[in-house]
Amino acid sequence: MFARSLILSLLLFFPLLTSCANTLYIGKLAWGEAKIVGGSVPYEEILGDEEVKQQIKEGIRLVQEVKEFSQQKLGLYLDDCYETFYRVKGDALIYLVSACPKDSLEPHTWRFPIVGEVEYKGFFNRADAVKEIKKLEKRGFDTCLQQAIAFSTLGWLHDPIYSTVLDSHPVIVINIIIHELVHNTVFFKGETEFNEQIASLIAEKGSLMFIEERFGLSSPSYQFALDLVGDEGLIAGFFQELYDVLKGLYTQDLPPEEKVRMREEIFAHGQRRLAEFSKQLKARDPSDHIGRLNNAVVLASRRCLSPSQGLLQQAYEALGGDVRGLIELLLTMRKSKEPPYRFLERWLQERPTPLSG
Repeated sequence: MFARSLILSLLLFFPLLTSCANTLYIGKLAWGEAKIVGGSVPYEEILGDEEVKQQIKEGIRLVQEVKEFSQQKLGLYLDDCYETFYRVKGDALIYLVSACPKDSLEPHTWRFPIVGEVEYKGFFNRADAVKEIKKLEKRGFDTCLQQAIAFSTLGWLHDPIYSTVLDSHPVIVINIIIHELVHNTVFFKGETEFNEQIASLIAEKGSLMFIEERFGLSSPSYQFALDLVGDEGLIAGFFQELYDVLKGLYTQDLPPEEKVRMREEIFAHGQRRLAEFSKQLKARDPSDHIGRLNNAVVLASRRCLSPSQGLLQQAYEALGGDVRGLIELLLTMRKSKEPPYRFLERWLQERPTPLSG
């Protein structure tokens, strides 16, 4: 089975190997994915194993429920995902590296076939990620290193249930599964931020729908989910405000060294505010957000959070909070080949205004 999975993964990444100069990096990705596919076990075997912890079994059952809900109620594609289980060594599955110049908010990007231009680079090995960070910093970039407990192969392979996901709170499990299924269902090549924002928004709304149906509005799970939404709203607001202040600075006609000097004052103030408001968080671990701020950290944090405003939120509200309707709109958008934000602007302008009672 492992040999077959290795061949499948290498065939999948063959276009990358033949067109990308960094063949060593792509080869490591292919090998890492092959190990995951080859080391995954059908979840029924895990459920029947008496030595497996009850938390893992309950998590697997929950994932199956979320899958069924996501397909039937939200219209997400399953593509035979989460039919197997993979035990991850350590507390992270993959490490994400992103970078940005010190005097602008234009993210450094990498270009690959299939996915197009992306704003981060993933590594299965932390040492490789740190090595990449050092290279980027030597070139003068701000950098950010994030740990991820799951990722999607966009339907190219049958993604397993990762042990790192099941170690989380059940509400987090629900959110992650829906988030990754969104990536499987609708993906815009070269639109990193937009892809993450639609997945975060749909996961947030879809999780609340599932928890209400499965556990009820008065359940501790629903309250935790609301607390999580509130926490992420605080965090998103903080990083959006910081982004706006920095953007105002970087667009000024000043020497680069002056912009860098002035931004350090902004970051020092932001660091104090971040440490203070982190005490208000109810569901998120405050330590997740107390790190050294820089441009790359701001972009990465902003990218991963559900947008509370903007065109995507406006579209969701225009649809009356219909999550399935939003997904159908996104699928229509992808078929149109029109840039996402331009499509949304046009759609919102052309949409008839409902008649008031």
